Amino acid sequence: MRMRWWKVAVGLPCGLWACSGSTPPAADGAGGSLTPASGGMQAGGAQAAGGQLSAGGTGAGGWSGTGGELGGAPNASGGSGALDVEGDNCTFSVTHEQSSAIGTVTIVTWSSDFQGTTAAHLEFGPTGSDLGLVAPADVPAPTARTLLLGMKAGAAYSFRIVVDSGAGTCTSEELDLETGPVPEWVPVLTKTGGGDSAAVGYVVTSSGLALTGESSLPSAFIFDTDGDVVWWIPEVIQNVTRATLSWDGRTMWFLNAYGASIYSVSMDGLTIVEHPIDGGADHDLTPLPDGSVAAIASGGGVDAVHAVLQLRSDGTVTPIVDDLDELMEVNHPNALHYYQADDTLTLSDLEANAFVKFTRAGELVWQLGGADPVGDFFDLVGLEPWDDNHGHHLLPDGGFLFFNNSFSLDPENNSAAIRLELDEENWTATKSWEYVYEPARWSGQLGDVEQLPNGNVLVTNSNGGLIEEVSEGGEIVQAFDTLAWSMMTLSSDLAHFGYANFRTSLYGPPPR
Repeated sequence: MRMRWWKVAVGLPCGLWACSGSTPPAADGAGGSLTPASGGMQAGGAQAAGGQLSAGGTGAGGWSGTGGELGGAPNASGGSGALDVEGDNCTFSVTHEQSSAIGTVTIVTWSSDFQGTTAAHLEFGPTGSDLGLVAPADVPAPTARTLLLGMKAGAAYSFRIVVDSGAGTCTSEELDLETGPVPEWVPVLTKTGGGDSAAVGYVVTSSGLALTGESSLPSAFIFDTDGDVVWWIPEVIQNVTRATLSWDGRTMWFLNAYGASIYSVSMDGLTIVEHPIDGGADHDLTPLPDGSVAAIASGGGVDAVHAVLQLRSDGTVTPIVDDLDELMEVNHPNALHYYQADDTLTLSDLEANAFVKFTRAGELVWQLGGADPVGDFFDLVGLEPWDDNHGHHLLPDGGFLFFNNSFSLDPENNSAAIRLELDEENWTATKSWEYVYEPARWSGQLGDVEQLPNGNVLVTNSNGGLIEEVSEGGEIVQAFDTLAWSMMTLSSDLAHFGYANFRTSLYGPPPR
């Protein structure tokens, strides 16, 4: 377990930190210490001394993890004192404050005298709008604490509280708030395209792998489909390949691909827990319905054994697959996804040029691509064996999308997104769609692909710092890139992306 000082910001100018220009608060990425800047925190900042520590358990097969929670008191700033707020047939007591870690997050603490409350939610949106955003709320006992997420920076918003019982509903009057700014070191995205056919929601992504060894991006961040960053982790840890919300949306999990740890962060940004993994975590993790995550573990030493493990929030680690070589010849496992419909997972391996599907019990279902399968295997139709794969998405209708880093049919190694139709009766995989970068564009690391609720495909060129929504006809519906921001800030490395996933809401389970 590693104890670190952890400091958070309210989106205040960098002069409050020991930094200059657009430099973010730094972490060494390997569990080293962070110390408060000279002069300490100001203007409602939080200090992480006195945080709570917890230790995790040890699972079979030698995998172990611990969790050190650092956070101290949940400080916030820029809000109201307790207010008595009238409802249409009840009275509320309400306090709302901006998180001292993330200025676009509002913490609402409230209670009501409504009798027999069985459900509650908060409705919010830009002031003067129809308040179309909804934040599910716990039934207060005696008070509730609800986060308003997904708001734009430096903007006026309003919210109201709605409580329900078997006898009826009580709705509060509207209350106003103003969000804080985004720090200078959080990337500014350039958006192109959009329109009625474009997906509307949020993209969860990370800083990815830095080609020059360091990244200037926050470890994980969320932007909306207007291209505005609405959430970020107020600490920089290098080489974060995947950031993902927990199944219930209450926690952000992320993984340092070159370190030994997985991290979990509360969505108010005030508490971070480091979970060191014995032998190291590797490349990817995926949320599970019980609030835990499944992750790739790399083992340790020359004879490292790759595995898939389950990590719970208390630090307990349990293996799902003790040795991935039992499923296929594994050299470089790099992407992992879970599917609730049949309680299975899929795994990508770069050097095997293949994917496998397996159950939560660790039993192989099939192999796609590669060679020397140990179980059921698909014959490729309309596609030659490919070189290199990362992010992927298995669809309920049997479609399978994947990011092909080095497109074998292009002599310039052009990356592509490919869709196959999987037939598990005849064991064929037939190419039905592809999106090839024109002009040629290559992402040698990571790369992701996901079908959106509207049927379009989200394609992430990680090294290129480009995320695109692509139609079935191959048209770019909308795109988000970091090139202009990188040039403007004279970043030593192109501001790139890790894996990415789409959310229609920042609350509740993922769309897939």
